[in-house]
Amino acid sequence: MVSKRPPNPNTAYGRKRQREEYYQHKALMTPEERSNQNSSEVIIYIIIVVVIGGVIFAIGGSGALLKWLSH
Repeated sequence: MVSKRPPNPNTAYGRKRQREEYYQHKALMTPEERSNQNSSEVIIYIIIVVVIGGVIFAIGGSGALLKWLSH
């Protein structure tokens, strides 16, 4: 079996190849595996938003947080 080199993420072709591999891998997943991955992604996004909101609140106060949330 020939070992493929990993795609170079610094080129357009490499990013395209990574994207295609990701979607191909996701298409081969069972619906249960796919839902587990999607729920994990949502939890990570929520954590990131809470951390960013906490940093904005710590630096600028409630006014800055409300301004950021209104965008």
